[in-house]
Amino acid sequence: WLKLNVKDGGKIMGNKFLDLFNTKKPVIGMIHLKGTNDEEVFEIAKKEINDFYNNDKLIEKFKMASPAAKASMALLFANLVLKGISMISGPIFTRLMPADQYGIVSTFQSWQNLLAVIITLNLSQGVFNNGMLDFKDNRDEFQLALLMISSILTIIFFISFVLFEKEFLDLFEMPAIMIVVMGLYFLFVPAYQFWSGRQRYEYKYKALTLITIGIGFFSLILGVILVLMAPNDSAAVARVCAMEGVNIAVGIFFYIYTF
Repeated sequence: WLKLNVKDGGKIMGNKFLDLFNTKKPVIGMIHLKGTNDEEVFEIAKKEINDFYNNDKLIEKFKMASPAAKASMALLFANLVLKGISMISGPIFTRLMPADQYGIVSTFQSWQNLLAVIITLNLSQGVFNNGMLDFKDNRDEFQLALLMISSILTIIFFISFVLFEKEFLDLFEMPAIMIVVMGLYFLFVPAYQFWSGRQRYEYKYKALTLITIGIGFFSLILGVILVLMAPNDSAAVARVCAMEGVNIAVGIFFYIYTF
């Protein structure tokens, strides 16, 4: 262990600071030299140096981990960040939006989750991973085939909405623009979901982690801006356009990329 002479308000006496270490690395952080006596100050310093050492070891272990382990840890981190953003966004929008408008957003999300199973068939879930295994030499073609199936089903949904608009509006109890946004989500976002599923399957985590966090962050920021700018009776539309607009924009990029 490092021997410290803690005197004169916590100053390290003697040789230069870097000469105290066998391996010269940048020290990121601060050692709090607090305590009622020299022994207590030394114990606190020793504990914090040990924390720095262990954090450095964690980084080294991550670099030496297998691709599967790296991907799991990176995606776990991204999911934790998204959960944090979700926890922050809830109280923010309940304060910014009238209660009835917030209820419309909840209705939109409920219908979206229900219809996603029917319209997109959840092709980005288990069946996609099975296809990655069964068609390992034709993964691009398999991914494109699933996207075309999802697109055809979504186009049928759009046609049905045009033909029976009044019935759809009465059933969903939300503005027509929100149903259009939902349809665009079903059309384009599966392209991103297929791409992200393939990234997970092939343990490519860097771009996926950044995009996942970016979607959550920009959805929150754009949502706050649009809700503040929108009239009270249009807050729900503003929130949905911001929330799904970022997803749709990313989906359009990967839709074009897939083709």
